[in-house]
Amino acid sequence: DYLIDLGVIVIDFGFILKFNVCSIIGFGIAYYLLKYFR
Repeated sequence: DYLIDLGVIVIDFGFILKFNVCSIIGFGIAYYLLKYFR
């Protein structure tokens, strides 16, 4: 039971981390484009 819970937590954390990285990259690109076109 404990091992299964740990695995689920690790997978969830991985998804959160991936989502955060993608959103940071997206935000950076959007900011760069706004700065470039202004």
